[in-house]
Amino acid sequence: MKITTDRLLIRELTLNDTEFIFELLNQSSWKKYIGNKNIKSIEDAKQYLIDNTIKMYETHGFGLWCVTKIYSKQPLGIAGVTKRDNLPVIDIGFAFLDRFIGHGYAYEACEAILDYTKSQLNSEQILAIVKPENNKSIKLLDKLGFTFKEQVHLNPADNPLNLMEKQLVT
Repeated sequence: MKITTDRLLIRELTLNDTEFIFELLNQSSWKKYIGNKNIKSIEDAKQYLIDNTIKMYETHGFGLWCVTKIYSKQPLGIAGVTKRDNLPVIDIGFAFLDRFIGHGYAYEACEAILDYTKSQLNSEQILAIVKPENNKSIKLLDKLGFTFKEQVHLNPADNPLNLMEKQLVT
């Protein structure tokens, strides 16, 4: 799977991306807004890729993908769609290295992923979950056309998340 935009190449993550994933998952913003995955070593990051990302590709044929600059192939972040057992349809997710936030990469990648989701995955609806205090992600989801639906608990012990939705059919 590859998606290109004017500035970006969106592709599957591989074990060659282990160091990038280690950096991304250890950012304070990841831990604050997504959660601490206890990735303490490069080996932990590799196992995370195998157990989560690569498994999602094998199970569903999609998942979170690596967003890179189209020419340099420099990893900027991840974006894609996932299927969670506790949500009725797929949801979009994204996270970027802090130094690449504010350049429009997330919006550009997510727009392309929404087009892919509609045309290639034949989805009529897509969801997003976001912590209520994550104003930057909420602003991006609003710009992408998502609307707030309700607050949900994906796990009973977790704090509530904003569930947002977007219809992909017109």
